[in-house]
Amino acid sequence: MSAYPAQALTSIVKETKKAASLPSPMIPLKQRGYETSFIYGGDLEFAGMGAYLRSMGFGQIKEMDDFPKEEHNSKWGAHDEFIFQKSIKTLQERPAQKPFFHVVLTLTSHEPFETPRPKKITGNDELSLFYNAHRYTDDCLKEYMHDLKKAGLWDNTILIILGDHGPPSQSKVADVTIPMIWTGGAIDTTFNQTKTTSQTDLMPTLLAQLGLDARAFTFGKNALSAQGPEWAFFAFNNGIGYVNKDNGVVFDNAGKRVIEQRGENPGPTVEVARRVQQAVVGDYLGR
Repeated sequence: MSAYPAQALTSIVKETKKAASLPSPMIPLKQRGYETSFIYGGDLEFAGMGAYLRSMGFGQIKEMDDFPKEEHNSKWGAHDEFIFQKSIKTLQERPAQKPFFHVVLTLTSHEPFETPRPKKITGNDELSLFYNAHRYTDDCLKEYMHDLKKAGLWDNTILIILGDHGPPSQSKVADVTIPMIWTGGAIDTTFNQTKTTSQTDLMPTLLAQLGLDARAFTFGKNALSAQGPEWAFFAFNNGIGYVNKDNGVVFDNAGKRVIEQRGENPGPTVEVARRVQQAVVGDYLGR
């Protein structure tokens, strides 16, 4: 939400003072009259998320304690079907006709990959459990989209679907290549964007489509703009990666070696990746 790149050896969200200094989309959204809310079925004090979300200025935050005890039926809290049901109820209770910015964080697709419904993908090995948990979340998401339409919340809404993280040891470009799905009644669903982008571009891109000021998000860019280069930076456990239109590189900071190179001229990309990392670290230390 703050369009801030990941750090290779730490997490800024775990440092309350630094996290509180990050840019927040709630400022321009509230100035435009948006109702803002966040829902998660687990404990938001885990990994500093609660303090970060409160510092962002959400008008309403709901977590595990806001769900009935009988719905606390997973290792992490309430399963995704209950999270999405709570989301619909929250949106229906908001002031009528007011625009809203609403974030839902799911948890069932996290290990140990338990689901409250019968398995659709059988097998007790970790990969089968992983796939089944994601199938469950996908089914819940389908039901959620249907419920948004049924509640009259679909036609003028942008729904963005995006994963938040994977294993910390990802060291290949393919490991961090994921879809960012924009749908909803307000979206031309025939449009397919193939430019290189990243999660740090999500908020600047969304704010740009709403005609709101995104200048505070200095590490992100409007991914739908025809101007400027396309690129993405990522970090993992003491390593970094950088991908642009033509080349890509993954670099191991500890071993001081290139793990992966892509494209015809990836050499200069290593230096670009290091410069981006230096900019991120410099900004992090200054907060």
